[in-house]
Amino acid sequence: ATGQPLAVETNATFRRVFNTFFRSLVKSGHLSKNPMDAVPPIARVKLQETQPQIYGLNQLAALFSVASKSFSARRDTAMLCLFLDTGLRASEVASLVLGDIDTAERSIRVRGKGDKVRQVFFTRECYSALWNYWRERGVNPDDDAPLPLFIASTGEGAGKSLTRSGVYQIIARLCERAGIKDGKKGPHRLRHTFATMMVANGAYPDTIQAFLGHASPKMTQRYVTLGKADMQRQHDKHSPLAGLKRRKK
Repeated sequence: ATGQPLAVETNATFRRVFNTFFRSLVKSGHLSKNPMDAVPPIARVKLQETQPQIYGLNQLAALFSVASKSFSARRDTAMLCLFLDTGLRASEVASLVLGDIDTAERSIRVRGKGDKVRQVFFTRECYSALWNYWRERGVNPDDDAPLPLFIASTGEGAGKSLTRSGVYQIIARLCERAGIKDGKKGPHRLRHTFATMMVANGAYPDTIQAFLGHASPKMTQRYVTLGKADMQRQHDKHSPLAGLKRRKK
């Protein structure tokens, strides 16, 4: 749906699932041979350690700029704010309803992978963007109603809840208009950006793990690694000692 190639880890997961499925068919007598035997086993698949791609500050500024001029400016701006402020997945954002929002606490009840429920928080800046969008729609966020948080504004689905694919298309379209040409263009990159910047700003890894809904701290560790690398680059660039040495040259 996104037009992006699958990650090596995802392909490895698919291989395990298909292998288990066909093995059960062989065991039950429906197949004489497991076709996955011809595919290299998981042990031979070298999983690549990839650093998550993030949006730079200039790219984020460009995204918000084009969002403010889009046909659904308040919706698109509110959506960008929510992604960058919470690190939610596209599917999680698409499934949100007004009843999931606690405006007094500035928190959201999120149903994540495996139907696991977690709580995330958002800033006053994000609340302001959301409020502008709610006011435009004429809805009351304090109503414990199953109204979708974000709705389509055009097409056959106008007025109905955005799907995961619809959310992806909105962010990808904003990326195109913002002139972002490098890497993937979608909400998951905003999720990576949220986590990486949280680390760079001093957030604890276990806090980020809870926000992202990761089952294992290993999934969060890559953001810590990337955050440290960025901190090293920033230190080298802004160190008083390095600056003094450069002036002497």
